[in-house]
Amino acid sequence: MSINIGKNIPERYEKIMSISANEFARSIVLLPGGADAKIAEDKYLFPLESGEVLITTTKMDDHVIKGSLLVLPRHRVRFDFREADQAARNAFVIRFDSSFQRGGG
Repeated sequence: MSINIGKNIPERYEKIMSISANEFARSIVLLPGGADAKIAEDKYLFPLESGEVLITTTKMDDHVIKGSLLVLPRHRVRFDFREADQAARNAFVIRFDSSFQRGGG
């Protein structure tokens, strides 16, 4: 279940994701239109029922868990919604979260 259900998504929305660039690229194609969405190295454009959304990913420093060997790759993911109404923004982020969901609960 998406943590964004019931949340109003603003026109510019950001999240930090623990994900590698390769894993992000594999997961983004699970979204409707995802196979054709890449417009630049770290940019993806999706048409919505109203408007569109430009997704930009930016590599961040890896997160190293202190005292362990665990290193998590991280990316800042920015959603820029253009002429998209609230319902379209909410629906897209819920679909996005579902496409990137990992594991059980």
